[in-house]
Amino acid sequence: MMFTTGTPPDFDKRWSGEDIKGWTWNDVLPFFRKFEHNLQPSEYDSHYHGYSGPVTVSNQYYLHDIAKAIVKGAAEAGFPISKDLNGKDYTGFANPQSFIK
Repeated sequence: MMFTTGTPPDFDKRWSGEDIKGWTWNDVLPFFRKFEHNLQPSEYDSHYHGYSGPVTVSNQYYLHDIAKAIVKGAAEAGFPISKDLNGKDYTGFANPQSFIK
């Protein structure tokens, strides 16, 4: 199952407002880090990821050739490629992280 936290604009523009407190990106990010146990700490920015939570998150161990071709084709067509959809570069094509145990 793909792991995604959503994007800062999702929280800042859609889920927060004058009458909704505590739902900005900066409010919820600590909770995402708290529950995540990312198995590749050296590959990801610790500002966006947690490494000791109860939910195991990892890169997919197997990527089908079609998935690789989609990302390669997107790059060749000029679309942005993201190494980390749950980090600073949250838009673009990527091979997503997954809930893996």
